[in-house]
Amino acid sequence: NSLSFELVQDHSHLAKWLRWKQTRFSWQAIGQEQFLITAEIQFERLLDPYFYFKPLQRYAVGLVGDHLLASIFSQGYSPTLHAHRKPN
Repeated sequence: NSLSFELVQDHSHLAKWLRWKQTRFSWQAIGQEQFLITAEIQFERLLDPYFYFKPLQRYAVGLVGDHLLASIFSQGYSPTLHAHRKPN
């Protein structure tokens, strides 16, 4: 009931600002074709000061997780999703 992966390389512009560590998606059925999806995205913040950049980067990484889930389920299978992001 889960999928985990680690990034091997990142040559994107984001690599200047954060380092991806691990991403884990887990799901639990809560009804017929309804699932509770939990996204755990671990990253290392590379920008300072932390009190300014940490909340911005956490928000941006949360949007990345939301986008990834939306793109997966836009491929024809569309159960009702209840997404929950765990704090990093």
